[in-house]
Amino acid sequence: KALRTMTGEVSAALAIYVEDSFAEAMVQTAMRAEGVSLDAIRIHGMGGEANARIVNKQRNLDPARTFPSICILDGDQTAHESTADKVYTLPGDTAPDAYVFEVVRSNLSENAARLTVALGLPVEHQSRVVEVLEERARTNQDRHIIFSQIGGDLGFLPEAYVKQAFLNEWANSTDDPRSLIDKLRTCLEEVS
Repeated sequence: KALRTMTGEVSAALAIYVEDSFAEAMVQTAMRAEGVSLDAIRIHGMGGEANARIVNKQRNLDPARTFPSICILDGDQTAHESTADKVYTLPGDTAPDAYVFEVVRSNLSENAARLTVALGLPVEHQSRVVEVLEERARTNQDRHIIFSQIGGDLGFLPEAYVKQAFLNEWANSTDDPRSLIDKLRTCLEEVS
């Protein structure tokens, strides 16, 4: 799918290259939260910062391209941010998985019930959800797998389901989606 988008074989108005699948889901969630239509936008996790930047650069240099592309890197890559090169960053100053986890965790006093229900658990289990999140905040060594661990702790919930519940809660409880879309507004207006 990513190769077809790069070569122009897929009908699209904009390609967005990101570092990985979590960043892909984060951008999609932010766009949905802000009412951006994803019909003509293709978002691709590229397996790292360098890959995303290089593919974006080459794509925009290609005189035969049929649509533009942008690159959205993780928040810890602000040194590479460049409006001229169409390289932007996600909110936060770390990996997006860690950032989303911490944003949601920091608001547990307000969102524990909503997160519990989003995870498909009875609202009465919110104290267990809070307990699991606090335990994982202390013991997790790699934030890239934290949602898998949380899913396992809460009765083997699928990792993708847990990630999306956290992303939805992040989008509903912060202004981050609006800030991200505001950064991309010019690029998005060019393709709509």
